[in-house]
Amino acid sequence: MYYILNQPIKSNQLILRALMQFKGISYKTALLIIAQLNLGKKCFVHKLPKYKIDLLNKFVKQFFLVNADLTQFHYKSISKLILIGSYKGFRHRKFLPVRGQRTRSNAETRRAQNKTFKKF
Repeated sequence: MYYILNQPIKSNQLILRALMQFKGISYKTALLIIAQLNLGKKCFVHKLPKYKIDLLNKFVKQFFLVNADLTQFHYKSISKLILIGSYKGFRHRKFLPVRGQRTRSNAETRRAQNKTFKKF
C-alpha cells in the first residue's frame, strides 16, 4: 500500500488516476504534475521509487490546494463574504442562489425549507 498526500493509494493503479482521486486535482492538473516531475503518463504507482513519491508529495503540497486545504479555503472565502456584508454573503447566509439565478419558479433545492444554518 502506497501513501500519497497521507491517503492510501492502490499500487496497481496508474499515477494519473491516482492523482485524480484527490479533490482539487483534475485531469489537466495531473498531466501538468506528471510533466513537471518527468514521470511517465502510463507509469504505475508500484513502479515508482520511494524518492519519486516523496518528490510528488512535496510538489503537490507546495503548489496546489488539495483535499482539506481546498475545502478550508472555500469556507474561509464564503465566511469572509458573509462577514463584510456583501450581497453574495447575504445570499449564502439565506441559502439562496448566489449567481443571479431566478427563484420564483426554480431553485427548489437551494431554497429547501428544513435547512439548518451552517456556521462558516
